[in-house]
Amino acid sequence: MLVGEVDAYADSGLPQARPNSMNKYGLVLNEIGMEATFDSLQQRVLQPVARLLFPTEGGALDRHHSFVVQYQQGKDLGLDMHTDNSDVTFNICLGRDFDGAGLTFCGYMGAAHHRHFSYRHVHVKGHCVVHLGRRRHGADDISRGERLNLIIWNTNLAHRDSASYMELQRQHRYEREAAAPDTVCLSYTHDRDYLKYLEKPAQHAKMTRRGWCPPLFAQHDAPSTPSPAAERVVLSGGGCDDDGGVGGAGTDGGGAGTLEDVEAIQRVLSSLGDSMPLLSDGQVLS
Repeated sequence: MLVGEVDAYADSGLPQARPNSMNKYGLVLNEIGMEATFDSLQQRVLQPVARLLFPTEGGALDRHHSFVVQYQQGKDLGLDMHTDNSDVTFNICLGRDFDGAGLTFCGYMGAAHHRHFSYRHVHVKGHCVVHLGRRRHGADDISRGERLNLIIWNTNLAHRDSASYMELQRQHRYEREAAAPDTVCLSYTHDRDYLKYLEKPAQHAKMTRRGWCPPLFAQHDAPSTPSPAAERVVLSGGGCDDDGGVGGAGTDGGGAGTLEDVEAIQRVLSSLGDSMPLLSDGQVLS
């Protein structure tokens, strides 16, 4: 049903805004009369799951930016490593038929393993991956076909008002990197040292480079005497221990979650009953 709405809007010839600052192809659903639908979905479906997986960031979801992204030859092939302007992100694969275009996860922004590989998610139609917005991730290039994904960026205003959130945004709580970055986790767009490890990507002419990461004091090869800011390294407001449930990109690289996580999410989904049209019919959080 949702894919049909997206296709009908594309055929209408009406203008389509970019979904976000990095994706060029897709559709912002909030701007075509569907915001109220996703308000309801957020409160009835996403909120209970987000609260269970991430009690701090997902405790109270207030706003959302809901959009569809499109990956296809001749359009966006993949997406550079980045973090989301989101506290909790839900990413649901809508199809269509494709090869490649997986989702590679690394660490949390500000953590010692921010740029170290964690987990690679393989998209399956109807399956959803849930993660914190501050987890670094990137879309691998599509090799055949077309992939559409529904992305819902959820915002928790109370969390964004907290000292821990503001200190991380201002780089006051930023751990020194544990080691040199894994090349798969490097971002041409955001990393100041990208060209130290890799050549420019094939699509670099279409990308805007604003290298800032990591802060100089947090580089793995920075001088051994840290700056005062670098000494304040404990991340709060969720932390690495909160990630790793079903749908989360776990810190152990598996992302499979514990049996207790699975049972807890199944109870939440069962309690929602018929209020889950997008995640029903045998579709699971994977």
